[in-house]
Amino acid sequence: AEEPYDIKVAIAYWANFTFSCSGTDRWEQALSNLPFFVHITTNTSEMTHFADVVLPAAHHLFEKWRFLKSKQNLHGYPSPTPPVIDPVWDVRQDETEVPWLLAEALADRGYDNMLRYFQEAFADPETGRHPANGTEFAVTATKMLTRPCWESGHPDYGKYGDALDGW
Repeated sequence: AEEPYDIKVAIAYWANFTFSCSGTDRWEQALSNLPFFVHITTNTSEMTHFADVVLPAAHHLFEKWRFLKSKQNLHGYPSPTPPVIDPVWDVRQDETEVPWLLAEALADRGYDNMLRYFQEAFADPETGRHPANGTEFAVTATKMLTRPCWESGHPDYGKYGDALDGW
């Protein structure tokens, strides 16, 4: 309904609403009305057909930092997984490297708030170092998100399962 304003640019990743949601015709109409749409994905989908730019995403099993949260027998545990292979193509991690690169591009144009936020608000919990690029940002984010499981000084340490001794 263009309320409260028109959306001029949209970025989606790991999404295929024109296939997976009910009333897909609403999504097709909405995406058709976007002046500029970017889709970050490992493979093309119905939603990709509406994209002006398609950015290749690193595959979550092999090429990027990630962790899975699981719960079994009333014990929670994370499974941190570093990249196990060098990226096969020219891909980026969708939740860390792409935002970092956008922040750098905006900073080059005089809008440095996002980059300063990434550089100042995020610090490696072990070393205290702030990320200097998108790859370091991915590692730092993974450590920060799993911190309650491995850092003994964290208020939630041991609350969600076995206590680990460091990263």
